[in-house]
Amino acid sequence: MTLAGIIEALGLGSARDARELVGRLDGAGRLVATLDDPVARALVRAGHRVAAAPELADAALALGLPSGGEALPRLQRLRDATRAGGRLVVATPSGTRDPDRAKVAGLLLRIGCTALHQDGDGGIVFSSGQVRRPAA
Repeated sequence: MTLAGIIEALGLGSARDARELVGRLDGAGRLVATLDDPVARALVRAGHRVAAAPELADAALALGLPSGGEALPRLQRLRDATRAGGRLVVATPSGTRDPDRAKVAGLLLRIGCTALHQDGDGGIVFSSGQVRRPAA
């Protein structure tokens, strides 16, 4: 087993962050979109289903965002995989500057999310917004 596999098996690192992120979902058995393998595994362990195209998810979860120009397209893909009214939640480590809280909030607004909310828990900042479908 690799060191990364041991860390995940112990529920540390990204596995811990993914578990905390999945714990933000209301209820059980939700259909959820994600682009992150640790989140997908945590979803299955918690009794949720990982959305596959073309079905639209109830929520979308992201474990951090890439720096630079890749953050916006990543959030757009998650938005497009989520039904109108669903929640998109991004977890980032607290104290990090890239992307910082304001940048994540700005990106959520840019992709059309409303009702933004940010809070911290256990060293993780959770930024979320309600998905609005873009006007055709």
